[in-house]
Amino acid sequence: MNIIIFGPQASGKGTQSKIIAEKYHLKHLSTGDAFRAEIKSGTALGKWIDHKINVLGELVPDEKTNEVILANKEYFKTGIILDGYPRNIPQYEFLKSHFKIDAAIEVTLPDSEIIERLSTRRICPQCNEGYNIITLRPKVEGICDKCGTALIQRKDDMPEQIKKRLEIYHTQTAPITALYKQDHILYSVDGNNPIPEVTAEICRVLDQLKDKA
Repeated sequence: MNIIIFGPQASGKGTQSKIIAEKYHLKHLSTGDAFRAEIKSGTALGKWIDHKINVLGELVPDEKTNEVILANKEYFKTGIILDGYPRNIPQYEFLKSHFKIDAAIEVTLPDSEIIERLSTRRICPQCNEGYNIITLRPKVEGICDKCGTALIQRKDDMPEQIKKRLEIYHTQTAPITALYKQDHILYSVDGNNPIPEVTAEICRVLDQLKDKA
């Protein structure tokens, strides 16, 4: 299966993507993680991406993002879950022209809840594992469970960047849902529910698709 999981920032789509990828043996491709890895590398491209995302609060241009997708084209043969892509209609049209997509799963969440979640989100700068000091706490306060690195709050989780990213999501990404519905691949789950409940709902959708295949 080739699956898109999408939703506003802090909706939990990244957490669900990792869980579902492991359960169904899918490649988890997060464009956000790929960009952050480039930023961490300190290359000229990484510095450009850092300025684009964290200073200007803008998205990486479509052509650069599409390159990341094509670089992973072999995984579409065995199954992939796309996390953070496509972000707009042109990216979706590009994706459709190259690969078959079986489902687009939307994790919904009100803006007010997004802002509250982001103010308590923490990230491991070493392995990119995500936490929330209210809903998904590390075993040791402030320390990553996986690698023992001190957790940080990302620049793009600051108030002004949050507002810019939400505006971008509502104006560019949300309209794709109409196309997903038109293509009969759209499914929605409530991201306000506890993580296990959201996972169970996504699994029900995917199991039904497997049964129909």
